[in-house]
Amino acid sequence: MVWLWQRAKKSFVIQSFLNGQPIAISTNHDPATAVVTYSIYPGHEKEFAALEAKLILALPALKHFNSLDWHQLDPIFGRGSMAAEFCYLACGRIDGLVRLKQKPWDVAAGSIIAAEAGATMTNLRQQPCSVYEGDYLAANPSLLKKIFQIISNHERLLRLAKN
Repeated sequence: MVWLWQRAKKSFVIQSFLNGQPIAISTNHDPATAVVTYSIYPGHEKEFAALEAKLILALPALKHFNSLDWHQLDPIFGRGSMAAEFCYLACGRIDGLVRLKQKPWDVAAGSIIAAEAGATMTNLRQQPCSVYEGDYLAANPSLLKKIFQIISNHERLLRLAKN
């Protein structure tokens, strides 16, 4: 199967399409059923171990891509391509994503498609962010707010975000 992602600007509205059909993000706002992907850039796993444990407990459908488990491929998401995950978010195949210490070239194209489909992307300080920030949380606004409630007490994370 080949997916064709495209965007169109019509009457000041930019819309993303998949195989000619308009796409939109998921409206799921329930952390108990939301499919959220999570990954940390290799080498930073120990830094965020407590956050990871918290997310695993709070989000039962969490899809975790760990660089230590590189030989284990997820049957739907493969190794966890950042651009592909943003596109999955854009068309509602996943409900949200948490990616830490990422590179801008992994984020740029997919984040545009997800934003055009209605996703909100923020940094760890709950502020709109650019592709150069490195830490990304994205989902529909309601679910994103709940993900922040889950991680808000993670003091080390908040301290790192301020730096």
